Amino acid sequence: MTAKNSEHVDERLTELLAVERRLEARFQEAVAEARRKLEAARALASDSHQKTQAELEAASAAQERADLEAHAERLKQIAEDGASRVAALAAVSAERVDALAAGVVDQLVDARARR
Repeated sequence: MTAKNSEHVDERLTELLAVERRLEARFQEAVAEARRKLEAARALASDSHQKTQAELEAASAAQERADLEAHAERLKQIAEDGASRVAALAAVSAERVDALAAGVVDQLVDARARR
């Protein structure tokens, strides 16, 4: 190999080494960028999951409150209905209760006698 050829080969090797270094740097940048994107995607997925979980919990709590309110309203209606029935029964005279009881007893006696 002549000195000129050797010099040319050295220059070419130096160029190739520079190209390899640039490619290696670009590769490392691409790897770093891919890692950043992956972390961002993971964070987004985690945020999305947490948001969905929070929405689900809020909806569940709202439904539970609505169910409890409906249950409390129904219990209030039952209590009001019971109170009005007790008041109505309290308004019935003792004589009327005695007459109704005697009528029931007569019906039972008649029913037994027909057997």
